[in-house]
Amino acid sequence: MRITKEELDKLKTEYPVGCRVVLKKMDDPQAVPVGTKGFVRGVDDIGNILMRWDNGSGLNVIYNEDKIEKVKCKKCGADIIGYPALSRVNNNDELCADCGNREALEIIGKSTKEIEEVVEKINEIKKKIVAQ
Repeated sequence: MRITKEELDKLKTEYPVGCRVVLKKMDDPQAVPVGTKGFVRGVDDIGNILMRWDNGSGLNVIYNEDKIEKVKCKKCGADIIGYPALSRVNNNDELCADCGNREALEIIGKSTKEIEEVVEKINEIKKKIVAQ
């Protein structure tokens, strides 16, 4: 099945490089197990989502055939882009970077105002690094 330019652009926007996803369905003899998480490496010109799975596999997600879901931060519900923070509260939940930083600063007793200032500064520095 061919993909239109509009569908391709939507797919690239929906699954940006670094987006954290979890596999829901894949019909392939070499498929990674359902529930495996990974990172999007890109989207090719026919709509395949290029992957780096946590188990080391690089098997791509086939457009309109396989199913993936974005991994959401357990605290704020935002899409996780890049490596997730691991919750310090239960050592299990994946958090976005901002919530991971907030949780760490809360644990050491920082005020809400201090926490937000630090998180804002970190995000400013990230933007400068990306812009270079």
